Amino acid sequence: MNQLPYTVSVRELQRGYRGVVKLAQRSHEAVVLLNKSKPEAVLLSAETYNDLAANDYLFDEAETLRLVNQARRSHRAGKTKKLKSWGDLDR
Repeated sequence: MNQLPYTVSVRELQRGYRGVVKLAQRSHEAVVLLNKSKPEAVLLSAETYNDLAANDYLFDEAETLRLVNQARRSHRAGKTKKLKSWGDLDR
């Protein structure tokens, strides 16, 4: 199971652009860019982006909205928990 997404501060991106890009390329995962500890953007390797863009299902707006609403209902019902890793979902 995947771990939580990689996060990098915008400052770190400015200082070490090449290293952050290599992280995205090596991991084939999204790198979340944080500005003042808040997500501001997501960096993907070109290969990962092309894989995502080729799969129309991933960009199905109606399905995404359905899943978001389902998650909101679960949260309101108290069925959510804080995760330290994606593996915590199985516990």
